[in-house]
Amino acid sequence: MGKITFSFDDNNSTNELAAWTLNQAGDRGIFLLNDSPTLEQDVKMLQGYNQIVGNHTKQHLLMTNMSEEEFQTEVVDFQKKLEGIAGKVEYFVYPHNAMPVNQNIQNEIIKMFPYRLRGVLEDIKTYDNKTNEILRLRLPEVSIAWLEDYLEDNDAIVEIHGIMGEKPWDIDLNYFDKLIKLWEKYQSLSLSGESIKSI
Repeated sequence: MGKITFSFDDNNSTNELAAWTLNQAGDRGIFLLNDSPTLEQDVKMLQGYNQIVGNHTKQHLLMTNMSEEEFQTEVVDFQKKLEGIAGKVEYFVYPHNAMPVNQNIQNEIIKMFPYRLRGVLEDIKTYDNKTNEILRLRLPEVSIAWLEDYLEDNDAIVEIHGIMGEKPWDIDLNYFDKLIKLWEKYQSLSLSGESIKSI
């Protein structure tokens, strides 16, 4: 039987509700943030609920053809700002799940972040993970029924945005409640070490 962990992309207005809910359940999620005027407030709120903060780049730009100068601003400089508020930040997720083609940038990301996340769909079982990212299941594209079946034999990290169904890529509170029930059944995956890297 597998275990499940939640990750949340972007600075969603529902992050505090998600963080509070996970904290009440005794769980921790990974919240991947972009820069914003309320970044310091958001980080302190998440850490107050015992959640983990990660880097989702400064402006959420597509990284496929990103230049090294843009990378400095979007990732390196933003990492310094984020760590100035949060302390050590070890998690990174590619905006739009798109990796850079520039090998120097890829190598630098590997040096900076021990935990690099990337979203996939049902092809997670056959996905050719050449760069050894931690693969996440994208919600709501993956159904609760499919996820529960997957968890019978596998660990999983799920990719969530908002939890109030405000945008097409969000889940709603009913879906989130079902995820919490899955967590109660399968419990949480360790968020550090080799167990999370093996996904």
